[in-house]
Amino acid sequence: MADIMTATYYVTEAPVDEGRHFVHSANCQVLPESGLDDLGEFPDCTPAMEAARAKYDPVNACALCCGACYEGSDAFEDMVSDDG
Repeated sequence: MADIMTATYYVTEAPVDEGRHFVHSANCQVLPESGLDDLGEFPDCTPAMEAARAKYDPVNACALCCGACYEGSDAFEDMVSDDG
């Protein structure tokens, strides 16, 4: 039987951008060093977002490490994915 790969996810305890709490994976390049609530291990960002929303409101995902769950402008997504 194949092992399911999981990652540890965190949410910022204090609201940051526009009063939102942000979900990050443990290997995120911009993961804050403190002020994080450990959400646990999940196979992807979707259940991590559900866990964060059960404790905090409003919640968004980090565009860098949880892009599939990030709710934001296309301009920002274009900026982070820009090759040049």
